Amino acid sequence: MKEKYEVSQIFQNFHSMIQTQFHTKIQILKIDNAKEYFNSGLNTYCLNQDIIHKSSSIDTPQQNRVAERKNRHLLGVARSLMLSIHVPKQFWGEVILTTTYLINKIPSRLLNFKTLS
Repeated sequence: MKEKYEVSQIFQNFHSMIQTQFHTKIQILKIDNAKEYFNSGLNTYCLNQDIIHKSSSIDTPQQNRVAERKNRHLLGVARSLMLSIHVPKQFWGEVILTTTYLINKIPSRLLNFKTLS
């Protein structure tokens, strides 16, 4: 993404890909309070697609810590995959999607050792 105004179109493409490839629906989009997420057509798109568009609460470092920790974990696993199998940087997006898929497939103690899907 080169400019912040591109957020709406990028999300729409991502949403379309999720529906096509995984045959599932995004139910909630939770974001920070950045204005570009609300000033663009993203809010209208979410309403039209029945996606709940939430923002994190202002001055709640607890929410931000959880999101930051999840992002660090996702990026760490993605970097490890890229380095271990020598994937070129141009495939960064696909590696992130694959990493997310793999993390969701790992059994979790919090879910009684079941997966998310």
